[in-house]
Parts: sequence; structure tokens; C-alpha cells
Amino acid sequence: ALQIKSADCSRTYKTTNIGPNSGIEAACDERGWSIIETTTSPICARSVVVAVPPRVAAATVSFQPDLPQSLSNQMHLTPTWMANSAKFFAVYPEGPFWRDKGLNGEGFSGHGPLAEVHDACQPDMRIMGKTPGILFGFFRLDAATRAAQSVNKLKEDCVKQLVEMFGQQASNPSFTHIEDWSKQPETCTQQDIRSGVRGHPTYEELPSLMLVHGQAEAASSLDPRDVAGSRQDFDKGTYVVFCGSESCGDGNGGFMEGAVKSGMEAAEKITALCEKLRG
Repeated sequence: ALQIKSADCSRTYKTTNIGPNSGIEAACDERGWSIIETTTSPICARSVVVAVPPRVAAATVSFQPDLPQSLSNQMHLTPTWMANSAKFFAVYPEGPFWRDKGLNGEGFSGHGPLAEVHDACQPDMRIMGKTPGILFGFFRLDAATRAAQSVNKLKEDCVKQLVEMFGQQASNPSFTHIEDWSKQPETCTQQDIRSGVRGHPTYEELPSLMLVHGQAEAASSLDPRDVAGSRQDFDKGTYVVFCGSESCGDGNGGFMEGAVKSGMEAAEKITALCEKLRG
């Protein structure tokens, strides 16, 4: 687990990226600094951007002091969009043969392992001097059903479905691959697998947070970009910002647009915070 906890650090400002499998805990001392304890070495911080899905953060990051119960509940109840989904890819070195038949490579089905299929050709990709044909599809089968079958059987059934949709030329791809997000703990939690999602969820923005020694304070009303805010407002603890697609609450949550907007807003907040603390 990731742990964030207190310590005294020099007032220098830099950005540190903490990747998957780092194991983190977070806590705050009486000076307002946080120590991010990873499996490698501790990192001092006055601001932390939590850039993973809320459910993943709730399951893998421990905060000291504890988060407010309302925020913790919100994180557990926020599904990660398509976390239990999977994709299948098939590559054809001879090129996108379906285009020669006047087909666009797109198809939808209520039968077979794939619910929808799309043309995924990359114009800049070359195999033996030619642009290969690439088809990809989203699985119709849920995570539990996929897990009950071997990878080879799933691939075999997917190719059979492509043959039914696009003809015999689809029977012999040179390469196939299944990207299953339900098997990636940095994306999907057991809660995502159990609950599943029907239709696109409605996402709410996760509030920012001040980790102060002995308590965690909701800081949704504190925005370092606000010129009215003083250094003292932010100098008492560690400012925590939740950033990511599922943390965006303006209707773009779950989409790439939400991830971009949330990331830009987090960057603006942290930049403004550093300027205030330097002040």
C-alpha cells in the first residue's frame, strides 16, 4: 500500500512521478509536510496529485490522518469506466482486405465474444513495406466469463466471429492480442468486477483536501488560484488534488476529455500553490 505520512523537509519544489506498484502511504506531521512512503524511498511533499481512479486510490493508498468519511465513501462508490472491459486485436499483414470489399471494418453483434468491432489501421505502421490491416473489438463477455476460459480459446472464438463478419480472409491473422483491463490492478478493483456498470455513470468531482497534522480537512472551497487566498491558508498542511477521468464532474467524467481537463486543472492548482508558498 502507498502511505503518506509526516516529516520535516526543506522548502524546495520539484515534481516527482510515482509509478504503479510503488506501494504508497501518506501522512502529515505538525509542520504540514507529508512523507510519501514508497517501496524504494520516502518523498517529502507539500502537495500531492492522486492521478489514479478513485476506487483504485481507495483500495491502494492509505492516508494518515484518515480521509473524511464522505470523501472515502465517494471514492469507493465511483466506478472506473470500462475497468472490467477487454479488447481483442487481430493483425493482417496483407492489409485491410475488408476495404477492398467496400466495408469500413465496423460491426456490432449480440452474439459471439465481441460486442463491437472497428478498423484500427495505423497509416504510419509498416509490415514488410505495407500498411497492415488491424481489427479490434470490445468484448461482450464480462470479466468472470472471460476468466473462465483460456486465452487461446477466447482468441479462437474472436477470430471465428471476425470470419463470420468479414469473410474467410479474416481467418489467419499473423498476430492476436487481448488487452484485459480487469486483470490490471492499477485500473480495476474487485469492486469494479463485482458491480459492473450498465450505461455511462454520472461522475462527480472529487474535492481537494488539506492534510493537516491530526486531521484531514475538506478543501473544496480553497483554491490556490484564487487571489483572495493567503499563504497561511495553504501553509498549514499538504494540499491533495484528485486528478483523472473519473475525478472530473462536468459531464466528461470517464472520457479522455475528462482526463485532459482534470489534469490541466490539477496542474494549474499546483502551480498556483507553489507560487503562494514561495510568496
